[in-house]
Formats: sequence, structure tokens, C-alpha cells
Amino acid sequence: MGPEVDGETTVESERVVGRGEVGVGGEAVASKAALLNLPRLYIVDSDMTTGWAQEVFSLPHNAIRRELIDLYTILGAVYKRNARTAREEDEKFSHWWSVFSAFVEEYFDIEARILLPLIGPAEEDPVHKQDIAVLMYQMEDARIKLVKKLREVNEVVEKLFVLPMKDVFPLLCKALDHFVPMLLDYFIEEEDVLPSYILGFHSLVMKDVILQKMADFVLVGREPQLFIVMLSAWMDDKEQLSNWKKKALRGYNRFINFQRWESKYLRTHKKIVEDFHGSVLRNSRLRSSRLRSSGLRSRSGLIRSGGLGRRSRGWSRF
Repeated sequence: MGPEVDGETTVESERVVGRGEVGVGGEAVASKAALLNLPRLYIVDSDMTTGWAQEVFSLPHNAIRRELIDLYTILGAVYKRNARTAREEDEKFSHWWSVFSAFVEEYFDIEARILLPLIGPAEEDPVHKQDIAVLMYQMEDARIKLVKKLREVNEVVEKLFVLPMKDVFPLLCKALDHFVPMLLDYFIEEEDVLPSYILGFHSLVMKDVILQKMADFVLVGREPQLFIVMLSAWMDDKEQLSNWKKKALRGYNRFINFQRWESKYLRTHKKIVEDFHGSVLRNSRLRSSRLRSSGLRSRSGLIRSGGLGRRSRGWSRF
């Protein structure tokens, strides 16, 4: 730990220089209480025709990646404020996390019931049977470990009911460091390995069937109205979103109901993210105003995402 300067701790290393400053490569930010590691988050683009077998995985994966971007937007805002949050804000974050956590668990249900069966019927070839059996065992083992890590983060977030954010934040950062990279690696592995198995058994026609099955599953799941919007919230392209709604949703759900659900998502789940991000902007403007009035220069830095990933479009809210 570096020396105390004006009541602040300065951390000097190859990656991080200064409290609240951008580390080399934008990979991590240090504080007296915690090291907030910002993972590489990106949206995977797949070909709409030849890559359909990858797309049935990348669609829900991208939905979770989009939520992770929002998660680190919140955490970045908390960090910038030295984890000084109001009780109401702690409750809002706890609610946001509970929705996100349930969404991830619902994805694992979709994966087990809809996506993995696509790997196809076992052929008579015993080598092929064994290959699929080993693959399924490895994925199940990884999924069990991920659910365990997710629930460990849940337990940390629950501490906010009795402890202030400044005490919980270091524990939360540590728990997320054990969960998020593992989850992202799991997604990449699925997107790289599983499509070749699926293409061996199914044609492009199956894509629309799977999109509709996923939507139907979500619409009778834990949080149908929020989750169906979250499943597609990462789609910035209007044509892509329109095509997905045509294939995945039926009747009124495609138009009137989806608009109503989207409005609910924006004024509840998404608004929590915007409120945290807005608090940083307000504090930054207030601090800049005070510094200008006192003739001092602001030294505040930016928190950035870990950068761009392969096959990707990078994101940063800061």
C-alpha cells in the first residue's frame, strides 16, 4: 500500500497508478478497500445464416454480457464515490442484482432444456457417443461450479441488508472476480465448440424453432416481462430486434405487450443503472465546480472497461 497523500491512499504498480486513476491497459482500479477488476466485455456478432448454430447460444450470452456491462457501470459508480452510498441505493442495487442473478439461473435452465439437446441424437458410432457423453459431463460440471459461484455472490449481496456498502464492496469485488471471468470463459467455450455438433444434426430451419422455444420458456418463467426484454436489450440494431420479435414472439406479445414490458424494464431495472451512473456525473460536476471556484485543478480519473474482445464490439459507460 502506498503512502497517504491528503487523506487518500496512492497505489503504485505496473497496472494502477493513483487512487481512482486509470491503470495501464485500463484493467483495474485500486482503492484502500478493494481492487475493482473490470473484465473484457463484448457483444458477439455471428453470421445470420451460416452462424445460426452459434447464434442460438450467443443471443442469450449477449443478453447476460449486456447486463454485466450494466453491473460494472454500477460498481464503477460506487467505487468513484468511495463506496459511500445511501441505504436506499443499497436496496436498489440488491434488487437489481436479484433480478440479474435470477436471469442467469434461468439461462442455465434454457441451456439444459432447450439448447444442449440440440447436440443431437447419439449415432451408432460408439466413439461419437462417448465424445458427446464426455462433452456433456464437462459442461454439467462447469455449470454446477458456476451456479455455486453465483450463489456465493448472492450471499455477499445479502450482507447489504445489515452492513453498509463500504464494508460489503471489497467482498463483492472478490466474489465477482471468482464468478464473472469463469462465466465469460464458459460462454466463449460454448460458442466455439457446440455449433459444430449442432450443425451435424440440424438445418437452418431449426433456428426459428429454438428462438421461439426460448421466448416461450422465458414467458412462463421467473420474471417473464422483464426477462423477455432483457433477452433482447443488447440488440441496438432495430432491424435485428424486429427480426427477432417476428421469429420469437407470437401475436400481441410481438407488438403491444412487448412495448409495455420494455417500458417497465426501462423504468425499473434499467433506471437503477442510470441512477447510479447519474450520481457520478452529478458528483463530478459538483466537484469540478468547487475546484474551479477554489482555483484548483481536478485530478479525478476515469474507470474504463477491460477493453475489446475478439469478434467483438467494445463497450464502456465511462
